Amino acid sequence: MMPPGLVEFLGGAGPGEPVPGTPYWVLPGLVNAHDHLDFNLYPRLGHPPYANSYEWGREVYRPEQEPICSILRVPKRDRLRWGAYRNLLAGVTTVQHHNPWHWSIWNFPVRVPPYTWAHSLDSGRDWQGQYQRSHQGRPFFIHGAEGVDTVAGQEVRVLAKRGLLGPSTVLIHGINLDEWAITQLRDTGAAVVWCPTSNFYLYGQTAPVRELLAAGVPVALGSDSTISGSADLLCELQAARRLGWLSDEALYAMVTSAASRILGQAQTTDFILVAAPGAQTAAEALFQVNTETLHLVWGQGRVLLAAEPLLPLVTGRLRPVGIDGRLRWIWGPLPELLRRTTARLGQRSYFEKRLTVV
Repeated sequence: MMPPGLVEFLGGAGPGEPVPGTPYWVLPGLVNAHDHLDFNLYPRLGHPPYANSYEWGREVYRPEQEPICSILRVPKRDRLRWGAYRNLLAGVTTVQHHNPWHWSIWNFPVRVPPYTWAHSLDSGRDWQGQYQRSHQGRPFFIHGAEGVDTVAGQEVRVLAKRGLLGPSTVLIHGINLDEWAITQLRDTGAAVVWCPTSNFYLYGQTAPVRELLAAGVPVALGSDSTISGSADLLCELQAARRLGWLSDEALYAMVTSAASRILGQAQTTDFILVAAPGAQTAAEALFQVNTETLHLVWGQGRVLLAAEPLLPLVTGRLRPVGIDGRLRWIWGPLPELLRRTTARLGQRSYFEKRLTVV
């Protein structure tokens, strides 16, 4: 239940509305449609450009070499939690994890919806079993058409031939899509997750999002992990905006309503409070969200992050953490996580943020 003081402060404002008499906007909790939660302690890896994801994977998978071997010694539970906090500190309350389920995900500061998955057509063999267990509330996620060569360009045809395209299918990346592939995605009801920063870094080009949207294919935005992507979903939004391909309203939908539908999530009560005094619309307010302006995150029925001015309005076990010199109060064991990881890996930045135990 929301604390009475916070209810009164909001004055009836809901997601997408300004809070009367304040500089704040209420926005829906953001949705990150693609991340590998346990891969977010890594720097960018590889020496691009590559023809496809398989070529990149063969080059960078060196678990015996640094920095991979040191990071792999961090317990998986902690690596997953770092992925969760990467998202929370960017105002994300729901994130799609693209790796095996882990028991610790049940008690996370962000929501991870149910899913079925295969890494790609080149990795894993239970595609049919996973796809058959998928449905509207449990989508089937698979990397596909990730690259610029004919191997990537044929993958939608391979998925269609194997009967793996349907309303529950979500294609991650979808870079090399011709007109036939786009039509096939539309006709089968499949969706695409767009990760422009990762795509441009690895391959020098990205998904044909304008053509996909024009054809009626649902598209959401994903950050990918820090191995190839940007610092977080907010950076991904800014990168997508700089391309100038889509309106702010279209990008807003890609991290809110459109992403929720693709992930099979019903409308949640999650929201964030952002200080955006000059904004005229919710989309304008979204592009003012950053570490300084994000003052509150409400998700899963509790306060997950709060800035000092809003502390008197909230309840719950929140812990102080410094983020780039600014004090924020965070739900969960982030201070202990920071201490443990620093002891193993030394002082470092986390997704381009300087975190300190207060």
